[in-house]
Amino acid sequence: MSGFWTVLGLEPTEDISAIKRACAEKAKACHPEEDPEGFLKLRNAYRAALDYAGGGEEASPEAPPAGAEEPEDEGWSLSGRPEIMDEGPNPFADHPAAKAFLVLYTGKQRKNPQAWMDYFTSGEFLDVAWERRFAALLLEQATRLEAEYPVNREFLTWLCVAYQFRVLRAEFRNPDGSPRVECQFRINREAQFSGQEFIFEIAAKGPAPKYPRGNELAMLYSFQEYRRMVRIAGDGVWSEQEIGQCSEIIGCYAAGYITDKCQQRGDMDHERHPAGLRLLTHFFRRAGLPEELYRIAWEKLDLKTAPMGRAKILYGALRELVLERLPELAEQKKTSFAKLRTDFHDYAAGTYKRGGEHAQATGEDIRRTDAFFFLLPLTMAVYSQYEAVKGEILRRLPDTAAPEEGRELIASCLADGVCGLPEPDAVGLGTAFERDGEDEEDGEPPEAFELLPPESVLPFEVFAENTEFLYVCTWFQRDRILALFQQTPVGKQLVGGGQFSDIGDAQTAVALAKRLLDDQLHPKGFPMEALKVLPEAVYAQWDYAVPARTRTFRPSGARR
Repeated sequence: MSGFWTVLGLEPTEDISAIKRACAEKAKACHPEEDPEGFLKLRNAYRAALDYAGGGEEASPEAPPAGAEEPEDEGWSLSGRPEIMDEGPNPFADHPAAKAFLVLYTGKQRKNPQAWMDYFTSGEFLDVAWERRFAALLLEQATRLEAEYPVNREFLTWLCVAYQFRVLRAEFRNPDGSPRVECQFRINREAQFSGQEFIFEIAAKGPAPKYPRGNELAMLYSFQEYRRMVRIAGDGVWSEQEIGQCSEIIGCYAAGYITDKCQQRGDMDHERHPAGLRLLTHFFRRAGLPEELYRIAWEKLDLKTAPMGRAKILYGALRELVLERLPELAEQKKTSFAKLRTDFHDYAAGTYKRGGEHAQATGEDIRRTDAFFFLLPLTMAVYSQYEAVKGEILRRLPDTAAPEEGRELIASCLADGVCGLPEPDAVGLGTAFERDGEDEEDGEPPEAFELLPPESVLPFEVFAENTEFLYVCTWFQRDRILALFQQTPVGKQLVGGGQFSDIGDAQTAVALAKRLLDDQLHPKGFPMEALKVLPEAVYAQWDYAVPARTRTFRPSGARR
């Protein structure tokens, strides 16, 4: 038996109904998201079997269809109009989404694009849209009503938007001269689901819709984003990367991006239609979402200001969902970054005035501007969490006034300061005491090796910087070690020869740290007065990064 018949579990046959029943049975254990290779193999076998049944001779199993290596780009085609298989009573026959579909499909609004957009973004539809039997029910109803209510372009356009596929129709002539229409379908990998063939069969019954534009294209993006978030939630893994992806999507629905007339031209593809917020709200109705997502939505969409006016129309339902999960957010004061910038400017001006020759800062200036520091969050984390802390800071910096080109370095510096705690199980007095070589009978460590709280071993640090570099001297009192580091975008890097041991008191550590930092920021060069015998020649290497004091001066041998 040929390969594709083996996949279907059939003997060679020209019975199309038997082929479809076998394919449907195999598809139950071959979900496209869980087993994409098996689903692709089953689909190819199904197409080859239909070709055999229609043409009267077996298709070659050694020649897979073109494009099989790229399922997301491959065209899906249907041979003939397969009949709907009888799998018993459909569990979605009385579902509100099915009833609403029948009312709209047979009603006066069946050619109203707005009505179809409202249907496909309704909560009832989204609850069951990607269920295989519901997709089969839509095909069954469209087929049953085809004579009186043929598939129209308005319905088909929004069907393609919601299920994120395209239809390519081509007309051919059979050898006897009769016309033949073939349809090809293109669908992204993330949009594939078990039952999509039923949706394709509906599309094959109507006219080929045009490529979506304007509001339709904006809603296509919204459906893609919705399905991406649903897939992430379905995986159940909420790492920094997954939360970051959802945060980026949530940010696309801020009030400044929402418009009723999306243009989606060039750099305007960030526009979103208000109907896209229904998809976002439906996503947040899912159970098991991390609290961080609700906090992100509260901040990025400014839900605190959504209890009235247009904001309530757009975000009212989402605001209720967030407060249902995190009611304490209603009492949280919103941070005003504009006020923070103003306070910081006032603080800087006040500092300058206090330190200047004609200091004029008043006590009120000092009390008001110094409050800026109380707004800065203070926290600590262990060394091993550096990358996670840095990533979290990077994710939040776009909401601040930090310049984009400097965010990487800013996040590195802040993360380095936050991650000052050692691992809890590594904190003890073991280095300060000598074991006597005898273990306790019960296996417990002696009293001298009891763990200390991490806060007790925080390092003491002294910073210094110029316009190009940031240095820090760190003194580990417990280990009596002082080290000199340079801050880089990937964390602190030990400066060569910058580690000193047996530094037992703070006074010695501070004095040594200041001298090391001064040497780094103001290198004194080679002490010529220390030479006993002067050299015959002195060679200098020109530093092209340092501008000359006069524009006309150039080093000897410098290229023009």
